[in-house]
Amino acid sequence: MTSTPNLSNGSTVKSGSGSTVAPRLSAKERAFNSFIKAADKDAHAEQKAEAARRKAIGESFASWIDNADEGLACQIFAGLEASATKTNRNRIASHPLRPNGVDALVEELLAERETVQISTPVEPLQRQNRIDAKTDPE
Repeated sequence: MTSTPNLSNGSTVKSGSGSTVAPRLSAKERAFNSFIKAADKDAHAEQKAEAARRKAIGESFASWIDNADEGLACQIFAGLEASATKTNRNRIASHPLRPNGVDALVEELLAERETVQISTPVEPLQRQNRIDAKTDPE
């Protein structure tokens, strides 16, 4: 009772022994499945590479920030916190290497973000100059 019916609709048929026969796929379906597998493989490789990059940055950050001058460390933490969600901002703020004085910078950056309209972004250099003026130990 084994026959080869047209299975382009994706149905399966039972052979005489009671086992199921996988549907025959058209060349287009096989090519599409190959494409999906390749795209999935590429996406997985990219996710793996991104995780490795994040891990490398995370592992290097602590030793780097520990050796940075306090003004630079304040700017880095303020920039990270101001761009983070409130939950992540609190997590970053609890970092043991976070210098004092970051809270004021974060508050200023957040207030600036609220007052500046999206259509007129603040020039990064202007923002940097304000941060430099606040962290300059003169």
